[in-house]
Amino acid sequence: MEYTLQNIILEIHNKEDKISLESKRIIDEAFEMTQYLQDHLFSVKKHILEEGFENDTEEINFFRTIKPQILGKLIYYNKIYRIETTCPVDTGKMYYNYFTMQLAHLKREYSEHVCNSDFYRYYRSGRTDRDQIYFKRGNINYHDGLNSIVFEIDPSFSTFFDYICICSMYCWLVLLLPPFFQSPHCSF
Repeated sequence: MEYTLQNIILEIHNKEDKISLESKRIIDEAFEMTQYLQDHLFSVKKHILEEGFENDTEEINFFRTIKPQILGKLIYYNKIYRIETTCPVDTGKMYYNYFTMQLAHLKREYSEHVCNSDFYRYYRSGRTDRDQIYFKRGNINYHDGLNSIVFEIDPSFSTFFDYICICSMYCWLVLLLPPFFQSPHCSF
C-alpha cells in the first residue's frame, strides 16, 4: 500500500497544476479542488478501511505525512472558496480591509490554537520519538481537556493530531494582499 499512498500526493499536485492552468478565477479553482480532494479523501479512507496498514510504520507515515496533506489542502481550498465568495468587492479599500480582517482572524486562530501547543513544536521540529502516541489510531488522551471536535473524529480513519493546515491558509492570504501591503511599511 505504501506505493499507492505516496502516489496520492503526486496525483494531487498534478490535479492542482491542471486546474490552475484551466481556471481563470480563483473561486472556480478552489471549488473544483475542494470537490476533487473530498472525493479523493473518501477514496483513500475506503481503501484504508478495507486494506488496513501493513505495519505501524506505514500507519504513522500516513497520519503524519499523507493525510495532513490531503486534508490540509481540502480545508485550505474550502477556506479560499468561502473567503472569495463572501468578499464584498474585488478591488479597492474595502477589498484590502476584507482580506486584512481575514488575515487577522487566521493569525489569531494560529496563535491561540496551533503555535503554542506542544504538539506543534514537536511536529515542526521533525521529532519522531512520540509518533507512536500522536500518529496511531486510538491514542486520544482525554485527560488533557480536549476540544469538542475530538468527539466527531472517526477513530478508524483519524488520530487526534493528524490535521495541521492553518499555516497554508495564512500564507495564501498574505500572497493575495497587494504588493504594497506586503512591504515593510505595513504593520500587520
